[in-house]
Amino acid sequence: MARELYEGKSFIVKCNSYNPQLIQEKVRQSIDLIGGITGFIKPESSVLVKPNLLMAKEPACGITTHPEVVRAAVKLLKEINCRVLIGDGRVSSAIRRKM
Repeated sequence: MARELYEGKSFIVKCNSYNPQLIQEKVRQSIDLIGGITGFIKPESSVLVKPNLLMAKEPACGITTHPEVVRAAVKLLKEINCRVLIGDGRVSSAIRRKM
């Protein structure tokens, strides 16, 4: 499996802007460097994409995962017919009581 080939290695792919097409290209390039998406994700599976949503700040602040990066990841997953869920954090006790 692809994971075994790249265990313990890191890759960096530089992206100079948040242009959606460029980000899509760079996210795909990043995944390809570690063996391609199907080396890690089974086609037609359910996948949780967990962006970092630490604070309610503009994407340009760099505190949260930029929405275009999330969109690019979701597009790659949809290409292999995955059911994609996006989520972060836990349900607070106030919300849990209302459920």
